[in-house]
Amino acid sequence: MVRLTTIILFFSALLLGQTIDNIAPSSPGNFSAFSLYDVEVELTWEANKENDFAYYAIYKGHSEIFDADSNSLLTTTIDTVFLDNEILDGSYYYKISAFDYSGNESEFSNSGEVFVGLTNQSKMPGHYILEQNYPNPFNPGTVIKYSIPEISNVRIEIFNMLGENIKILVDHEKSAGVYEQNWDAANLPSGIYMIGISADSRESNNHFNDVKKALLIK
Repeated sequence: MVRLTTIILFFSALLLGQTIDNIAPSSPGNFSAFSLYDVEVELTWEANKENDFAYYAIYKGHSEIFDADSNSLLTTTIDTVFLDNEILDGSYYYKISAFDYSGNESEFSNSGEVFVGLTNQSKMPGHYILEQNYPNPFNPGTVIKYSIPEISNVRIEIFNMLGENIKILVDHEKSAGVYEQNWDAANLPSGIYMIGISADSRESNNHFNDVKKALLIK
């Protein structure tokens, strides 16, 4: 009697430079940074889905273009929220990358900018504003810039043309300032989407609503 044994072998795409040990994680998505009462900065982003994900590296600089290296490394974490309380008055920029257990690092997230302190009052907005996302049309990522003139509860949502909620990008209390929120629509089909913002002041009766159209083309 002859027994046949099936052996299954898995090969990675060596000709493409891919092996099981050199495929980097995806870049952390929907990264945002905002000031909390000018005493600390809160960073938030979406969790990576890779099975071999190990940790995130957070980098901090004082200009929009800064080297993300060991000198600018702020910390590492496995969480998707981080509070930076080592701040003074001024402007700060942050980037985040993801590492896997083999030490492969993802591409950096888009830079998040934050103004902190009274020295930046000239940069503080006088009105609520939701700007048109840029780029638009986009594929698959775009940036949503908005201004908050006073401490407010802010919510930014994405809707399809049927009015159905697709995603909540922001749902936080925010200090006065100008913010940028990244939106990654890689998992959505091409089409027109609505970016909606609502803001309620914590200090007055001011309430703000606005909507912008965004065109996703794949």
